[in-house]
Amino acid sequence: MSTNNLNRLDLTREYYNKITQSNRESPKKEALKDFLNRIYINDTEALKLIDLMSIGAEHLLVNIPLKDKLKAGFADTQYHNIIIEFKNDLKKSLNTAISQLKEYLVGNYIKNNNYNFSLIASDGLNWYVYSPDPTHLMKDGHIAANNVILKEVDSFILKPTTFNEFYFFIDRYLFRIDEYKPTLGNILFDFGDTSLTYINSITHLHSVFTHLEDNPEIQVIYEQWYRFLSIAYGEFEGSIGQFLTHTYLSLFSKLLAYEIITNDDFIDEDELKGILNGTIFDKLNIYNFVENDFFFWLGKEEVFDSLKPVFRTITQTLGRYNFIDVKEDILKGVYQNLIDIDTRAALGEYYTPDWLCERIVKEYDIGRTSTVLDPACGSGSFLRATISFMKNKYQDITIEELSQNIVGIDIHPLSVQISKTTLLLAYGDKVSLLKTPIFLRVFLANTLLAPEGSINLFHNEFNLLIDKKPYLISTQIFDNINLFDTALNVCEILAEDSKKGKNINLKVLKNSINREYGASDISDEIMEGFYQIYKGIKIAKENNRNGIWKFILQNLSLLSD
Repeated sequence: MSTNNLNRLDLTREYYNKITQSNRESPKKEALKDFLNRIYINDTEALKLIDLMSIGAEHLLVNIPLKDKLKAGFADTQYHNIIIEFKNDLKKSLNTAISQLKEYLVGNYIKNNNYNFSLIASDGLNWYVYSPDPTHLMKDGHIAANNVILKEVDSFILKPTTFNEFYFFIDRYLFRIDEYKPTLGNILFDFGDTSLTYINSITHLHSVFTHLEDNPEIQVIYEQWYRFLSIAYGEFEGSIGQFLTHTYLSLFSKLLAYEIITNDDFIDEDELKGILNGTIFDKLNIYNFVENDFFFWLGKEEVFDSLKPVFRTITQTLGRYNFIDVKEDILKGVYQNLIDIDTRAALGEYYTPDWLCERIVKEYDIGRTSTVLDPACGSGSFLRATISFMKNKYQDITIEELSQNIVGIDIHPLSVQISKTTLLLAYGDKVSLLKTPIFLRVFLANTLLAPEGSINLFHNEFNLLIDKKPYLISTQIFDNINLFDTALNVCEILAEDSKKGKNINLKVLKNSINREYGASDISDEIMEGFYQIYKGIKIAKENNRNGIWKFILQNLSLLSD
């Protein structure tokens, strides 16, 4: 533990007097070091970091690329993931400090091909924290300091009225020793758009993804992600950068869910693979949490090793938190922060505060067996409020009961994953005690518009698109969800088995579905529909453009249930 509050105030006042009475940089630095040593006198871990700060003073960086030359430079202090540029008076030299921080950032980035630094400018009284625009770091090391854009993400001015707050600012940015509480503010600080975790992850994701762009399977994933958002927005100028931000959020939500459910101190490689492909959640009796959705490429064998730095960056940061008691919708803040506000407004995504969600839910007469649907669930705030309400009203209600009656739909591909995670967080620690499987009933669909090609109301036919090719099928195939799910799995398996060969005939498909489903009274019209689906998936596989179609078809069928 550091000093008590009274001592902190006295030490801060003494430090303030030393800084204001000095007009040179060197004694100001010594005053800061003395202040830190005294305020953390009983904290051995903090004292070790203070020693590292001293060792890291005047840290040499060479071959820093500028616009038309290379240079060497000294960072005033560099240790762990902190770079501090100290000046005598930031009122006169803030722009110089910012320029030097850019140079040190690029020097480290070129050397390590990794952004993992908090950038701080200070004169002892004035403290400014900066973060770079990550788009300028997505260039595989080809970057000049002149082109870096730094954004001020936090600041603190030490004066008599802020003495009480100074310790907490210093502790937050220079030490981060204590286990953190999972508040929305802390999660946003560590995983939001200006966080080390996000910037480091997004630049690495971009580097890996650019080597996959010509892969047909990856192309169809990106195309369908773009298509769903284009339907949602009407006009959508999507980019790879946005797609990767969605990918990052999807990954973060899965790792967060596993951490909260299991409270695992260390996620090893096998667990990582299980999280990405969903098998580890299946073993926990949580079905369909992870699917072959638009972001499943992260778990592909050929990219797993390349993406380990991203996985470790997120898991190590999550490891700082104690998730025993999560009282806020911590995902919503990160979701709002990383999904562009103009884009969200175009979709009509205006987020209701948690307290208002809870107030509205209380106005309804929700019984123990009531089914509650949010047709535009976003990050799942209303679903979360409903679960909380029902758990309080029916204290013996089981997660199995809740999972049957809480339903969400959203057109945003990322919202589906975020909402599923929100459901798990709302279910709480009892999730780890599940004895029977639960199904998370959150679906990807547009509740305002029928699908493209759509339904012929007079003939009960559905024009189904699989990889841009239309297949006319009977809407009766959606009448029995269990049959559809079984038949879809059979179609997927047979399409894989017959890939690059002749189509199997309808009789083989019919026999296979009858055997798996355990019935023989399925109509010829329905079977013909499944045969069309089989052919569509087979063609997509043969063109290496599969991977996403089963997920899309499952959501379509589940919505019709």
